[in-house]
Amino acid sequence: RLERLGPGRLYETVGGESELWLDGGHNAAAGVVIAAAMGDLEERVSRPLRLIVGMMTGKDARQFLAPFAGLADQVVGVPIPDHENCQSPEDIALAAADVGLGASVASNIDDALMITAGEEEPVRVLITGSLYLAGHILKRHRGFAIKPAA
Repeated sequence: RLERLGPGRLYETVGGESELWLDGGHNAAAGVVIAAAMGDLEERVSRPLRLIVGMMTGKDARQFLAPFAGLADQVVGVPIPDHENCQSPEDIALAAADVGLGASVASNIDDALMITAGEEEPVRVLITGSLYLAGHILKRHRGFAIKPAA
């Protein structure tokens, strides 16, 4: 379920007029639906779209990311905290590059948010790719005590 994250611990990193979104989508069909929703938002208020993506192994990152080609200008691959059975950030970045998206990696969510945050202009940041990642983000954003990401 696509959710806009308002004031909270993670939002402060992107802050200002920027937007922070979260969705646990993790397959090709979800990629199509989420990209369409982001496209609708882009038509209403134009902002650079930046994705932070963590995925479990066995999921096809290329198929998930393909609908974002031409819509997102950056994908940052991240590991999923406390889940060894996740794709490496490097593999996610390679998948993004394969479908024509700008790609980089981060070792954790905080670093990824710093990479995607707009310096001067407001941006739209979407964290996606896994229900596990979405659960972790919601806990952190709402201030639950969890062990810090490595």
